[in-house]
Amino acid sequence: MRKIFFAIITLSVLAGCSRFSNRGTVENPVIGSSNTQILSFEKIELTDSSTLLHAVAHFRPNWWINLTSCSVIIADGDTFALESAEGITPDERFWMPDSGVAHFKLRFPAIPSSAKKIDFSENTADGFMLWDIDLTGKADPTAGYGGIPAELLAKVSETEIPAPVLAVDSATVKIHLSGYKTSMGNKLGFYLNTMSGQVNDLPALDIDADGNATFHGILAGPTIIHTKNIGDIPVRGYAVVAPGESIDLYTDLGFSGIANMIERGDSISPGAIFCSTGTYGPIVRSIRENPEKNFSHELYTGKYGNYHMDGDSYTDYIIGQHRALKDSLAAAGLSPLAEKMWKINLDASLMIAAQQARDILKRNYYSTYGNWGEPIPADSLNITLSDDNLRRIASEVDLNNPAYMYHFPFYTPFNLAKNGKIWDEAGLDGHLTAELAEYIEAYNAASKGKLTDKQLAQLRGLSTPFYAEAVEARRKEIEEFMSKADMGLVTATPDVANDKLLDAIVAPYKGKVVMVDLWNTWCGPCRASIAVNEPEKSGDLSSEDIVWIYIADESSPIKTYLSMIPDIKGIHYRVSPEQISAIRSHFGVDGIPYYILVDRKGKATGRPDLRDHDLFKKTLIEEVNKK
Repeated sequence: MRKIFFAIITLSVLAGCSRFSNRGTVENPVIGSSNTQILSFEKIELTDSSTLLHAVAHFRPNWWINLTSCSVIIADGDTFALESAEGITPDERFWMPDSGVAHFKLRFPAIPSSAKKIDFSENTADGFMLWDIDLTGKADPTAGYGGIPAELLAKVSETEIPAPVLAVDSATVKIHLSGYKTSMGNKLGFYLNTMSGQVNDLPALDIDADGNATFHGILAGPTIIHTKNIGDIPVRGYAVVAPGESIDLYTDLGFSGIANMIERGDSISPGAIFCSTGTYGPIVRSIRENPEKNFSHELYTGKYGNYHMDGDSYTDYIIGQHRALKDSLAAAGLSPLAEKMWKINLDASLMIAAQQARDILKRNYYSTYGNWGEPIPADSLNITLSDDNLRRIASEVDLNNPAYMYHFPFYTPFNLAKNGKIWDEAGLDGHLTAELAEYIEAYNAASKGKLTDKQLAQLRGLSTPFYAEAVEARRKEIEEFMSKADMGLVTATPDVANDKLLDAIVAPYKGKVVMVDLWNTWCGPCRASIAVNEPEKSGDLSSEDIVWIYIADESSPIKTYLSMIPDIKGIHYRVSPEQISAIRSHFGVDGIPYYILVDRKGKATGRPDLRDHDLFKKTLIEEVNKK
């Protein structure tokens, strides 16, 4: 009996120890989702004494990354802290080699043998995080999390493209995030492609614990809603929504994990990532059936056309491209709905190729020489399309197809409106694009509170009452908002010449350090930088010797602008296009956010390098300490 009892005890002890048993090695583990493409894991060794993660980092050569010592892995709900690292020193800057690829190892305690997945986290607000890292070696790297209803994955049976809903009405989009975890964050970034242009300064949507978020707003015409991000996690998905309807958009957060694995070097391609219901849901689904297909003029690659072309040769080129693409489309064997959609997209992109010929060939010039932004020699770009050229191009398409008003993911009516009057000016009936251009100009004027009665009267004479209705609704919305808005937060712009404006703005603060931030509401990096810098004003950068000045221009919609600036502590200016152009020209502004540092003596210096937050803080502190 004693021997048997002893054996039972021994087996029990061994069984208890096996909770941390050696399960071997997992090569190139499947990553469920991730907030980074910089850090990944090539191999995981699971032993009864430790968990060893073989990490790989891809980043810009001679730039640095940092890994925190408080990094953890989470398995079966338990947290295991980083014990040691090889090839990298936690909490210290690690400078990437010339190859841009680095390898190192992270050692953690042994984890339960029952764990099928682990999460990795730097355990900081903005650190690297990777979720659902597979330990079984059996996961499908292209599967994602699923969660898209089966009926939305079925082959599209519809054959007709629905007519565009030209109306002003409310709409609701219920967004469902498959694979969501609360540790990812609770705000979903998104933007809209509307008939009047892109709107990307809307507040992020709240995400509930089940991974659902809801957009509700007034739409003018068909609109694309694009999901963008949860913090640093890319969220890929879009849906086309008509005014007056409520739809569901399902998107799989596994896209971020797939992107991470592709950067790691895996050769995979994602399956179904998103689908939507609603009037235009079948269109989106038809695109997803053949995600590798693209029958469109590649206008903005820098490889379209040749900058030496004149009007005749360019016309020959784009018509030749168009006919070849139509032949490829006809032979592709797509569903009837997808083929019709691509045909409309193809025709619209040919029209854009004509309307934006000069800009497209400028891109080709810069792509050829790599000298982006430099002046182009006068004899290098001579493209002008004659009336005869335009007639030849117009014979290939229907200039006034109502379906162009519908948004495709590859172009929008806003793209089609640019230079949209050239067909009418050539004696052709191109009223659709000409009216779109007029509508967009009036709508944007209404958004700035600058719509004139004359503009509105002209819209009432167009082919559809929608244009006037949408613009009038926008004007009333802005007027109602402005009647309640507090304009006291906007400082009056000094009445000086444009090239003296910045000097006049900073002159009262000589003896202090002035930080001038050039920004706009529609600039995502601007808003992100402001969000990071704002807490510093009551922290490390809390000083009466620092003056914060924010300059936006009239491209920031007035309603959004006045809604945002109360949360940005500082002095705010809203300037005209001519005034901001003078400031940008003087400092050679290469984009926004852009920082101008003014020292205590009043010397202003452009500092685009201060987009690096650590350098931003360090530089301001150093300037303040200079007496």
